[in-house]
Amino acid sequence: MRTESTQTSPPFSPNPDAGMTSPLLRPNSAPGMESSPILGPSKRGSSSVAATAVLLNTILGVAVLGLPWAFNANGLVLGLVFVFASGCLSAFALHLLNCVAVKLGGEDVTFYAVSIRTFPQLRHMLDGVIALKCFGVATSYLIVIGHVLPPLIGGTHGLNERSVRALCIIGAVVLGVGPASFPKRIRSLRHTAWVALSFMLYLTLLLVLGEQIHTAHEMEGGGGSWWAHHQARGVNWWPRQGSLFSLIKTLPVFIFAFTCHQNLFTVASELRADTLEAKRGRMDVCIVSAVAISMTIYYLSAVDGYLLFGSAVDSDILNNLKDASDASWWLWATWIVPPLQEVSALQSLWTLFFRGLVVDRVREKRILRMLTASILLLSTIIAVTLTDLGVVFELVGTIGSNTICYIVPALLYIKLFQDDGLTIKRVAAMGLLGLGLLILPTCLTVILITHLFGTPH
Repeated sequence: MRTESTQTSPPFSPNPDAGMTSPLLRPNSAPGMESSPILGPSKRGSSSVAATAVLLNTILGVAVLGLPWAFNANGLVLGLVFVFASGCLSAFALHLLNCVAVKLGGEDVTFYAVSIRTFPQLRHMLDGVIALKCFGVATSYLIVIGHVLPPLIGGTHGLNERSVRALCIIGAVVLGVGPASFPKRIRSLRHTAWVALSFMLYLTLLLVLGEQIHTAHEMEGGGGSWWAHHQARGVNWWPRQGSLFSLIKTLPVFIFAFTCHQNLFTVASELRADTLEAKRGRMDVCIVSAVAISMTIYYLSAVDGYLLFGSAVDSDILNNLKDASDASWWLWATWIVPPLQEVSALQSLWTLFFRGLVVDRVREKRILRMLTASILLLSTIIAVTLTDLGVVFELVGTIGSNTICYIVPALLYIKLFQDDGLTIKRVAAMGLLGLGLLILPTCLTVILITHLFGTPH
């Protein structure tokens, strides 16, 4: 790594770290550019389609498995409302970050650079939150491996189920996830997000067709109305009586589902446009398109998953699939996505602990391997110990996603545009900030109470 003296960067440069390269950045990346494992090699002048695809790939993920469970806690009506509201709030927060990127020049903007300009004391917190969020998502996929893989190996072979599950997770990490996560493989990960997305679309199609076929078969055999058959499965329009705590603790799942804000600056920097205003307009179109497509997929998977399994739906809907071959398709996605998330966590940890460190290439690789091994070890321990995917959704959604989606974009926008006075957008950003600050302690308190003492009746 090489560093540069502070005199070479103006006091209010959009990128105070110009000239500094990270070991995880691509050789042809612009100095100071945040790296995104989904973007692949940096190509100046990315199209709107490419930018939309990156955001879409970042949004869609393991939340597809948990949203039907969140619908079960909230009922169909509130579930639909929460998906729509979370999508709209996420799009607004992305727009705020887009405005921040344009104000700072639109090129090579990073969270670290923006935090230096706005809240220097919080610059380490931002990287810490991003690392936590990416780490939590990677861990959630390892938990899914523990759900999917054991039924495919055909029996417990004399071991108890917990031991089989632990061996499956450890084997998946050693043989697949681990080798793909180390820095020498980073460049080869740029196409894997599309493969993972195809499996998410497959699961959505499976749930939609499964619900239609199952309901049609029931109505042919026993008659009765469409709603009567779904009520028999435990489907409700509204939350069940006394389920306020369940409603609050599943709210972060909806926030978790629309988190892609950690990649916004990178995508905006690479979007092709003639002027900054044109770039902001094109980026806003990409944001709306990505969120709208994600919202459609989430509606299909969440509604049909809930209608199909009713009150029996699990926090990982793959556990509800009786045919192991159906769930096995998702297994490939669980092997692909953790390296993508762990690379993002690795980048934030490097910035957090080793930014400015001057080392030779050999020591640099040794530090990266140590960080990667630590991330993998901790993820594996948590995934082996924790079987409930809903806990990860709740905690990561409350702390990581809520902070990245709501709190940080609002804070940065309010600070950078303070000279504009109380515009409608700044007031709306203040409202978003207030919502994020309300969600964090409220949901975290409810989550801790319900898991430590049970859900109050």
